[in-house]
Amino acid sequence: MALLDAVDDSGFSRGPLPRLAELLDRSAKFADALETKQGKHSAARLSVLARQLGALREEIESAAESLGAGVLPPHRTPRPVFHLTPTPPTPPTTPPAGPAAPHPPGPARRR
Repeated sequence: MALLDAVDDSGFSRGPLPRLAELLDRSAKFADALETKQGKHSAARLSVLARQLGALREEIESAAESLGAGVLPPHRTPRPVFHLTPTPPTPPTTPPAGPAAPHPPGPARRR
């Protein structure tokens, strides 16, 4: 599905390869419109890249369609990964032990 999405050329959410091909075509037209030697050279290079991208898109689409009927065998199917959020530590029920408090002064005892 990811491969087919990449080469999808229909609708509002076109894939990245058709959008890149359109960018190359527009860039080639712009470079050609510059009417300079360098512009003509760049336009030719961009046009070649656009044609190569078109061929690549067709190959990817063909491969994606042939993979569409395939099903992974059970031993090759990825196992689900469960991400557990750690539980926050529970507050202690007894107050922490600290230094002993001194006894309050009282009447002195004699023996």
